[in-house]
Amino acid sequence: MLLARVRSAPAARYLRINVSGLARWVRAQPTSISVRAMVAAAGVSRQHLARVFRPVIGVGPKRYCRLARFQAGLAYAGAGPNVNWAEAAADLGYADQSHMIAEFRELSGLSPDALARERWFHPFILETRSRSVGHELTR
Repeated sequence: MLLARVRSAPAARYLRINVSGLARWVRAQPTSISVRAMVAAAGVSRQHLARVFRPVIGVGPKRYCRLARFQAGLAYAGAGPNVNWAEAAADLGYADQSHMIAEFRELSGLSPDALARERWFHPFILETRSRSVGHELTR
């Protein structure tokens, strides 16, 4: 009976996830989208989302969300040395400033302050700057 049900079930219902759309959604709202939100939007399990997301995007959903939030954080680093990092961490949705610093170090090898002070090149900084024109990043 189960085999008959599987054979008659429309495969598209289980396999059609707009992975590109999910990825764009995360990039548009990097500080508020979690894997849990992606799973809810896709209507699939966390494991299934990871299975279909990774081959299309190149990384899993969790790593992608972290990278998107890190990229949003680079706008603060690109603003210069006078950033209130505690406020930046809160704005970016990190649990606290130390969590943000640890993630920056893991993903770039530098703390947010070092990125801001030393003007290190990072490929996302220029793109992030161009998207944040008109936004006040230092307080």
